[in-house]
Amino acid sequence: MAINNKLIPANFTKRAEFGTVKNETNEDTGVDMPMFQPEFSLYCAAYTVSMYMQLSVEMDISKQKIIVIRHNSKVNLDKLVRLDGEQYNIIKISPDESGSVIVYDYLTLQKSDDVDG
Repeated sequence: MAINNKLIPANFTKRAEFGTVKNETNEDTGVDMPMFQPEFSLYCAAYTVSMYMQLSVEMDISKQKIIVIRHNSKVNLDKLVRLDGEQYNIIKISPDESGSVIVYDYLTLQKSDDVDG
């Protein structure tokens, strides 16, 4: 997906944590609970989607968002993302194929309600 990059380092102001889910036993109840376990973090930039694009791809803006990160091979569809205290599943990774020296990945995230922080 060739994307016209107009990103500058100052756009990357948020910190996103990437990790997986591991079951941890609740000490009070003895029940295993799925918990987010961060593995690494990256700076990211919010990506604004036009109304036309939201309608054309049937994007639910209340549960989905797009962020931009510098390309990192550790990021894949199996990772969860914690951003601003909320957990998200990565549902799509759109790589920057512009051929520039610095390449970015556009991640489409969907809110995950089944994992505790």
